[in-house]
Amino acid sequence: MTPDLYILLPKDIPLDSKAVQWCEANRLQDLLAAVSSETSNLALVKQLDLTLEFFERRPSSRPVEQKQSDDSAHDSYFRISRLEHDEAAVFARMAVQARLILATELEEPSTPAGREDHRMIDRALADLTAAIAGSSVSHGQAVSEWECRSEHRDPMRRWIRGHQIFAALTQGLIFSFQAMGRSLRSGHQEGTARWADLSIGLLRGSAATFRYTGDFTAEEYRRVVRPSMSPPAAPICLSGLMSVDHRYFVQLMGKMKPALRLLRQREPLRHRQISEGMASVYDSHIYVCERFVGDRPSLLTAGRTEKSGPQLIEHFKSMRLKPFEGAVQAAPVGAAAASSEQCPHTKAQSAALEKARGFAQG
Repeated sequence: MTPDLYILLPKDIPLDSKAVQWCEANRLQDLLAAVSSETSNLALVKQLDLTLEFFERRPSSRPVEQKQSDDSAHDSYFRISRLEHDEAAVFARMAVQARLILATELEEPSTPAGREDHRMIDRALADLTAAIAGSSVSHGQAVSEWECRSEHRDPMRRWIRGHQIFAALTQGLIFSFQAMGRSLRSGHQEGTARWADLSIGLLRGSAATFRYTGDFTAEEYRRVVRPSMSPPAAPICLSGLMSVDHRYFVQLMGKMKPALRLLRQREPLRHRQISEGMASVYDSHIYVCERFVGDRPSLLTAGRTEKSGPQLIEHFKSMRLKPFEGAVQAAPVGAAAASSEQCPHTKAQSAALEKARGFAQG
């Protein structure tokens, strides 16, 4: 099956300066700026297709295999391929591809509340693309002109596409958090504000992606999606916790505790907004897992913990927010504070459980 999204291993995500230098060397700023600012959905799709043609003419990147089999299984299921070499090109292409995935999915039906989620995801991807090119964020809102043309959404397609978008946003967060940390350590106030703002938008877009990804019925999840993630349909029992990008971001958060303390001192409002964004991501995850799993232990942890799936995510949330202790933690944004993304309640073997326990320590 042909992958839908090409991305890097998280350790290979380029420095912001390297990304900008590459865009300048290839005279790509104007093309990416057009992608970032387009407001008509039809024109946006055409512009994104045109931009991707540029990347198709760059054959220097090559596939790289994941070292762990469960990471490979995760990527294969969600139709993700990892590339190495020409990292700035791969990273820029990823942002463009993810936005094209969203734009082409907008013919799927949605509730009016869901349209605001679409705008937050689209805005986050547009801002990431602009940042890669060294531009200020544009707050593009292509989905503001979205209209429903389809009568029924395909739950498997939504599940796969949503996870692809989430993977791109997670890599964007690694990119922006690392840049924010460098700005904080160097005392660069303007850079700190810029990267903090991008991080806030990416977190809000990530929370919205959970809601977007799980925008189908619990019955469809039990009947169609969940069986596809376990044998014989899949080689092993799959879980969103198998994402190497998620794992890397959790580790990065732990390393950034000193930088985040500096952010709280220098930019208390932005520090609080990042904390709220992190909380919203977990609250969205909890919501969708309550819909799909209820108050039962997840298959990931069945027989090993009395915690329900939502309780387990709540535990992870408390661990992830430790670097933000003292910041105000907001309630979920909107009545739908939640949908899905990588519900860890899909099942996995004991090796995945041990990995999940390791994440809680991150």
